[in-house]
Amino acid sequence: MSRTCYRFFGCFLTLQENWLNKMAAQGYRLAAAGKLAYQFESCELAALVPATICQSTLEKLKKEGRSREDG
Repeated sequence: MSRTCYRFFGCFLTLQENWLNKMAAQGYRLAAAGKLAYQFESCELAALVPATICQSTLEKLKKEGRSREDG
């Protein structure tokens, strides 16, 4: 099951990182990221160990072309 969430963090990267880690703790893996939209895929929590998402992960998704450009 996939889930799309819309959030704006501006320059608050620590808040973004904490929110992404909370989503991971709930069993959602980040699949794509844009300026406002974050797409998640559900997965088993065991697949997320360690469940740490950081800014470099977001940059990697964008470079791989898995990001969305939101208006």
